[in-house]
Amino acid sequence: HIGGLSVVVRARLLGNRIVDLRKWQPEQWYKAMTDEKVTITTIVPTQLYDLVCRNLESPPYLRRLIVGGDFLPQSLEQKAIELKWPVIRTYGMTEVCSQLASGKYPGDELTVLPIHEVRTDAEGTLQIKSPSLFTASFILADRLKLAFSGSLFDSEGFYTTQDNVHLAERTLVPKGRVNQEIKIAGHLTNILNLKDSLANVLLREGNYGKAEIVIENDERKGNRLILLHMGLAEELLDQIGKAIRPAVIDEIRSVESFIRTDLGKIKNNRP
Repeated sequence: HIGGLSVVVRARLLGNRIVDLRKWQPEQWYKAMTDEKVTITTIVPTQLYDLVCRNLESPPYLRRLIVGGDFLPQSLEQKAIELKWPVIRTYGMTEVCSQLASGKYPGDELTVLPIHEVRTDAEGTLQIKSPSLFTASFILADRLKLAFSGSLFDSEGFYTTQDNVHLAERTLVPKGRVNQEIKIAGHLTNILNLKDSLANVLLREGNYGKAEIVIENDERKGNRLILLHMGLAEELLDQIGKAIRPAVIDEIRSVESFIRTDLGKIKNNRP
């Protein structure tokens, strides 16, 4: 919950007032944003979808709507911008106490914040050196004891993350987690691209958040592509299959619900 704590810290440093709207009710949130004349706030993509599907335009005083915590589909971002929401993409991680890179204006690319040094290794894995970088990591050795996990930094002080990115000077383009660019039946597949194609179909049909793509190990193919969904019609499932080609769905599973974290990420994707 580093991101949530950062809101309080920034407000304290800048002398800004905080409006507590943590209980998510889209209509009540929207009314309070207007009544309280809120200028900056942070939400996650699932919350942004709730606002867009209600066709709500941005409150008049809002200057920055910072969206992070999970993958933001381009189609959802564009719909929000059309409704005048000042969407600012952000890319962060707990290891650097919140933001690593951010846009400044709606539609901007992600620019690495000045305090961070970044580079990639030969495989395109992001490496970070920063004064806000964590200094140690501990593991639960047993029920009552913590153990130091050992040094996680190289001789120059860089930490190797689990994220693949493309870096062009200070511009950063996320490409997913290390294990998200994988081979399925010999074809290199980027999971973020698949998620974007999936989101486009679901947004168009009004079913955003009702399907997810996950990967499972397979002895023969290396990896299997699984589509989890919450009661979607066969016709829509066919549309999804066509949208993610040349990738092929190996199995479709119907689930009653997704267990998600506070940020909207899937916590348990088993049926």
